[in-house]
Amino acid sequence: MSDWLVICRDNDFRKDLGEYLARSIPGEWEQRDYPNHAAYQLTVSEPIGAWMLGQALAQYLVVYRAGAWLRLLLQRRYRLNDLAAEDFIVHRALDVLTKDPERVRDRLNWTSTVIFRHLQKDSCVVVDGVQWFLLHDVRREFEEALDEAFDAYLLDQEYQAFVEVLRQLVREASQRVDWIHVHFQQDRFFFETSSGDRIGDALIQDIWDHAETAREDLGDVLVSALVTLAPHRVTIHRGNLESAGRDILLAVFGGSVLFCRGCSRCYRMRVDTDLQSF
Repeated sequence: MSDWLVICRDNDFRKDLGEYLARSIPGEWEQRDYPNHAAYQLTVSEPIGAWMLGQALAQYLVVYRAGAWLRLLLQRRYRLNDLAAEDFIVHRALDVLTKDPERVRDRLNWTSTVIFRHLQKDSCVVVDGVQWFLLHDVRREFEEALDEAFDAYLLDQEYQAFVEVLRQLVREASQRVDWIHVHFQQDRFFFETSSGDRIGDALIQDIWDHAETAREDLGDVLVSALVTLAPHRVTIHRGNLESAGRDILLAVFGGSVLFCRGCSRCYRMRVDTDLQSF
């Protein structure tokens, strides 16, 4: 006979730990619920090694329930009281923790070894105790991932606030251009109206002249010019606009932005090399 006793006090983990153990470790699991904890007793005729149980519990803590552990650490560390913010940070922290498959394997193997060593000395394991008192290195790594994710959240909040300011400027513009076509030549661009007339040359040049660096990001200059002219519709013709520029244009102008894959205007730009661009 082989007997193991797993105890869990965390109410959130108690929701699915019994089902997880039943799926992961063969044998007859008996669950007993108490006011402050749940106990899971395994009795099998064939011995179940400590390493198998250690691997299962490690998988549960640092993979299967990593998000729940991160959320608990986040609530203790930052106390945001904002479910949407918590979701953003936890998901970003999970991305940080799982971006390196080799590191994920090392973390899981190290956790399995820690639990295995405990089970070699004691047939009873308290999941919460393992989590908070034996897995110091894992907890520190989770906390570092949360800190990185929290910084990303703050940057995202700043970005969203900035985008909202730009949207407001476009909405409140007293005079708005109906439709602007954006054309690129090398590392600059220029605007045309629907009738093919150049528009905004002086504005674009002024923005370039006041750029903080000689190689100001083309997307930033483009967005600044378009927000100033506040067109109802924008068509971006073939060019070298990077993804960041595309993203902010879509964020500010939404469905009013079209990305052309090739048209008569694009063809004219390719054959007319004498057009001035900014």
